[in-house]
Amino acid sequence: MKDTEAVSRICDLILLSADLITLQEVETEQFYSFFLPELKRDGYDGIFSPKSRAKTMTESERKHVDGCAIFWR
Repeated sequence: MKDTEAVSRICDLILLSADLITLQEVETEQFYSFFLPELKRDGYDGIFSPKSRAKTMTESERKHVDGCAIFWR
C-alpha cells in the first residue's frame, strides 16, 4: 500500500466513526508504525495477525508480510 493510499484510508475510517474496523493486506510494519498509532489517537485499540508464512522468514522480511488488522473502540 502506498503512503498516500494509507493516509486516505485513515481519513475515511475516522470520518465513519465506526466501532469496529477490519483491514486486510496490511503490512506488519504499516500496522505498527502507521495504522495503530493513528487510530489510537481516535480512541481505537487493535490487533494484527500476519499470514502464516511470516513464521518462516527473518525479522527484516517479516516487516513486509501482510495480514489482517482489527481495530475497535
